[in-house]
Amino acid sequence: MTFQLRPRGFTLVEVLVALVIVAAASAAVLGALSNAANSAVYLRDHTFAQWIALNRLTEVRTALVQPALGKSEGAVEFAGEKWQWQQEVVKDDDVPGVRHVDVSVHRSADAQVLATAIGIVGAAIAPADGGLPDWDP
Repeated sequence: MTFQLRPRGFTLVEVLVALVIVAAASAAVLGALSNAANSAVYLRDHTFAQWIALNRLTEVRTALVQPALGKSEGAVEFAGEKWQWQQEVVKDDDVPGVRHVDVSVHRSADAQVLATAIGIVGAAIAPADGGLPDWDP
């Protein structure tokens, strides 16, 4: 009995199957990396928007006068980008002298609200000048 040895190496079909498997795995890895990058960008923008909203709320709370009722808006540059904020001040009918302040923030190029901060300000809250609050407005 004589045995004939096959030449060593891969056939064309084996090489093509291996390339298809590698291509599919590479596509899956690139898709996962793309999703991770998009999530990181969204979370960064959401965090910045939250900081801007809280900063605006702090500015309103530390002002020496109560904010005017109604809606207002403004712009701020933060982290090298332009951001827009909208503020709405509403009088609280249940507690005299207290006003609710809602601040929403979005990027200038996009109208999607990324963060909202809600707070209160009023006569029963001590002003930023260090004096005592007026408990009977």
